[in-house]
Amino acid sequence: MREENLFHIIVISLLLPLLTCCQDVPENAFPEERDCSVHPVGVHLDITMSVPKEGIPQYEQVHELRIVVVDKESGVVDMNEVIVSPELDALKEEVKGETNNKYVYKIRKQVSATVGTKYVYALANAERLMTDKAKSGSGPEVMAALDAIELKGKISKGENVPVASVRYEVQPKEDTGTGGIFVMKTDIAMAYAAVKFTLSYNNKLGGDGSTTTAQKISIVHWSVDKVSDNSYLIPRMAPDAWKKLEELAGSVFNEGEGEWIYEYKLPEGSKHDLHTEEYKDVIALEPGATCQDKDIYYLHESRNLIAEEKSGENDDEEERQEYRLTLGVKEVSAKETDAPIILGPVTLPNLQSLVRGTHVAIEANIKNLPAAGDNTLSVRVVTWIRPEDSIGGSWDVVEGDK
Repeated sequence: MREENLFHIIVISLLLPLLTCCQDVPENAFPEERDCSVHPVGVHLDITMSVPKEGIPQYEQVHELRIVVVDKESGVVDMNEVIVSPELDALKEEVKGETNNKYVYKIRKQVSATVGTKYVYALANAERLMTDKAKSGSGPEVMAALDAIELKGKISKGENVPVASVRYEVQPKEDTGTGGIFVMKTDIAMAYAAVKFTLSYNNKLGGDGSTTTAQKISIVHWSVDKVSDNSYLIPRMAPDAWKKLEELAGSVFNEGEGEWIYEYKLPEGSKHDLHTEEYKDVIALEPGATCQDKDIYYLHESRNLIAEEKSGENDDEEERQEYRLTLGVKEVSAKETDAPIILGPVTLPNLQSLVRGTHVAIEANIKNLPAAGDNTLSVRVVTWIRPEDSIGGSWDVVEGDK
């Protein structure tokens, strides 16, 4: 697993010699081997981000981190705390032969707990979404409240992007080398609860393959069809899918095995519709110019399913995911009241799944107006944190449909 592309949390709980005994506990309430005494527990958290701090957009940095630990057997909440601006250290690590700054959030807490299997959640930048029960209810109430939290409507560019893990089960084990102290240790991976789009545009009018005179143009808007209007904070994923997401470290697609992640769920009643971004200040392109949209766009985790005929299979058709891009363009001579020329829609290649943590980088080459099938999109799906790690190693090019 490439740890550099996901946050990782190392939770180390040291259950020291017991201080008190369980009182008024019904017989057989716990398994015989269960130690139901309450202990002081040292919780040591190391949360790592493997890109330089200054290289992470403000909205993607960790500003508040909540750790929730619930005892599986009794339902007692051992820990439910938020740490604001956790202490940040730095260290060096080797990534693909190059030295990379790695920033580590170090949390040191002491709580009271019993020896037994624990449910553990880790989530960041999500306090605005937290309900009262998720913050201070009983164990079953807390877990139900966390699992029910949804992201609704348009994800604001002015809000920090939420990050969350699935629910983990952790079993403390006795460390005989430390005099019988119990140690709970596990790696917990978190993924951004969103997908990210970045775009750039090339004015190829008048160049090779173009039948349109070189001229200045403006990009008025772009749209993706279709993305969800709703998603969960805590991932609803099959265990194998989450493990695969963790192993792929946010890259979504395994180049060697050609695997995509499909086994995840959205809230019931989620709608997939056209998502449009209008440019308040249009992007002006001189002939031959290239311009990168400086904004980053965060969309919901989505599952836009369409039916496709199978080839060589018994079934007549199967479901797959598909996403399409449309651009609105104006010529320099156009009036403000003139409708834009619509380019597309074109199917985004190399994008078979829009699971959380996906980063879609789009480069649009505009060669003719109107499109007439001669405009191309160069599209790649990249890792969220290390965009140079392209999937498949190159850009995929698709011809415009219109």
